[in-house]
Amino acid sequence: MRPREWKLKAGLAILVGVLLLLTFPWIQWRAAPSRVIDVVIVDKTVPDITYREHKGLTWLLNQQKVVDQNGAGYAYDESYYGYHPHKVGDERMRRLPATLRGTDLIYLADSYGIYESVRSQEEREEQIEQLVYGGMNLTDVQKIQAAAMTGTTIIAEHSILAAPTAESVSRQLQKMLGVEWKGWAGKFYENLSTEVPLHIMENYTGQTGKEWSYSGTGMVLVHHEGEVIVLDRQDLREPGMSISFSKENSDKYNVERSARYHQWFEVVTPKPGTETVADYKLELTSSGSEKLRTAGVPAQFPAIIHKEQKSHQSYYFAGDFAERTVSPFMVQYKGWDQFVGLFVPNSSPNAFYWNIYIPLMKTILSDIESNRV
Repeated sequence: MRPREWKLKAGLAILVGVLLLLTFPWIQWRAAPSRVIDVVIVDKTVPDITYREHKGLTWLLNQQKVVDQNGAGYAYDESYYGYHPHKVGDERMRRLPATLRGTDLIYLADSYGIYESVRSQEEREEQIEQLVYGGMNLTDVQKIQAAAMTGTTIIAEHSILAAPTAESVSRQLQKMLGVEWKGWAGKFYENLSTEVPLHIMENYTGQTGKEWSYSGTGMVLVHHEGEVIVLDRQDLREPGMSISFSKENSDKYNVERSARYHQWFEVVTPKPGTETVADYKLELTSSGSEKLRTAGVPAQFPAIIHKEQKSHQSYYFAGDFAERTVSPFMVQYKGWDQFVGLFVPNSSPNAFYWNIYIPLMKTILSDIESNRV
């Protein structure tokens, strides 16, 4: 064989080998059987077609080949109950069905709601945010409670306990989930001068009498009654906060021991009969510690609370865990989540999704399958 022909054949063999290597995970994904897990997703905060508050969940369900009882996959733009911005009239508000009994998992992603700006009658130039649709209502909770009594697993995220959910309804949800809501929520910002919502800045000015002059990285905590705490670079030893698991829970849920967390979070405490699966931790300077101490906010508090009862189990995620602005690609690729996780450092804003949320949810989904009657 001539050297030139040998090189050509060797190159072709290498190319075929690489193509086989790249397509093998896709073949594995296609060959794997679908997993029937009936999931009800509730998201009442879909102001646009990014579907960001539940997109991370639907990607995971599809990547894990989870289908509903009719064999259909979960589409981020259709497979949820709540506000549908691309539809018109009454079809925009897709309400829960008459019964949720027999559902494997109910996932309450967000209920902050949809608002529109209207002009104040007193001050024609002032813009007021008016609720169009949102909040958990008593009928919702009664349906969820009835489903839970038949074995449905409940997962709820940040915002469902706060307004516009009525206080009486919030108390029922807190009892069901085993948490006590403290009224505080917060978020890390890369730039305090440009990223913080205007209404938070205005509340701060009204509270302190000072103009908002913060810049650079920092964290803002807001109370539902309007109080604002700002932690800037002088108050934080590390940017943002971390979510941490014990060695036991890290092994149980197959997650990293810790990762940085940069999304919205809220302060809750566990009620008796629950387990704190993971904690948020803030690395504060003395000035930051003093600010939180004055407001009665701890520097460490639960991120995930698990409640197990005879009839069902529930998880409360005290943050925007499923939020993704852009849906990751490679859905039909076995092991893609694990592959990406290997290359995402724990300091990255994406580390939480790939190294905490996805393996956590995979464990919960497997538990649902194994515990199914």
